[in-house]
Amino acid sequence: MQRRFPTLHLVGRSPLAWQGDIEPSESGRAFTLHVEIRGGRAPRVLVLSPKLENDPQTGRPPHTFGDRSLCLYHVSEFIWTGKESVASTIVPWACEWCWYYEHWEETGRWLGPEFEHTAPKRRDTRFDDDRASRRSAA
Repeated sequence: MQRRFPTLHLVGRSPLAWQGDIEPSESGRAFTLHVEIRGGRAPRVLVLSPKLENDPQTGRPPHTFGDRSLCLYHVSEFIWTGKESVASTIVPWACEWCWYYEHWEETGRWLGPEFEHTAPKRRDTRFDDDRASRRSAA
């Protein structure tokens, strides 16, 4: 990590975590990233500063999860196995995310790749009591 991103410094070993500033564009604006890996789970990246603006449609910054960690890839294109280099995948993607975010702030349009996220189908529970009573009668 230190060789590819000298501004990111190891700040924890359990979980494994790095933190530091990156400048995604010529603007000179720095983003402070926190990158962590817990167990076998995919790395999580947070922007500590600047304070990210919320998208009015979602109530959180664009392309982030509920915990405000960055959405960097779609599982149909990449699956974290733990064998990948964080410095070769996750951190460069986080840098790109910050670049796209800067443009989103200026234009209101996300210029990066997007996947349509559909809400999971809700199970129709209206007849659950009927099904349970039929099973117990049988």
